[in-house]
Amino acid sequence: MDVQSAQVRGDARQFHLQDLREYTEYAFWASAFNANGEGALSEEVSARTHSDVPADPPQNATVEAAGATSLVVRWQPPPRESRNGVITGYKIRWRAATDGAGFGSPRPKSEVVTTDGSRRLYAVSGLRNGREYQVRLLQFPYCIFPYTVCSYRI
Repeated sequence: MDVQSAQVRGDARQFHLQDLREYTEYAFWASAFNANGEGALSEEVSARTHSDVPADPPQNATVEAAGATSLVVRWQPPPRESRNGVITGYKIRWRAATDGAGFGSPRPKSEVVTTDGSRRLYAVSGLRNGREYQVRLLQFPYCIFPYTVCSYRI
């Protein structure tokens, strides 16, 4: 256990800690001191910092055919140390890949589904046989990055 200490003025009633890790529990205690030395420690109190977006994308993402018009997307959550909180869900976005369409051509519309945080696979159905699809996978809480991208032709 890493123990750090700080001295504050005798009239201070609070102390602001900075550079703490996301979603981490910390223990605190205080003692008073004077010219004669340090007094007894207070009772220990603990607090957890707020969560933040995961630092890494879902891991080991794969896409495989499940039939002529469907794909199965599988993944593992980000490593525990980079989750920065509880993963509450995953967002899966897919679309047909562009077939070398020129600049200014409309991009195929993407479809999106959201799952709960315990899911590790999702079946995408209603696709067109013979097309390549791009799949993007994000976790909640999330931001634009990090995400995982896979492509597969059915």
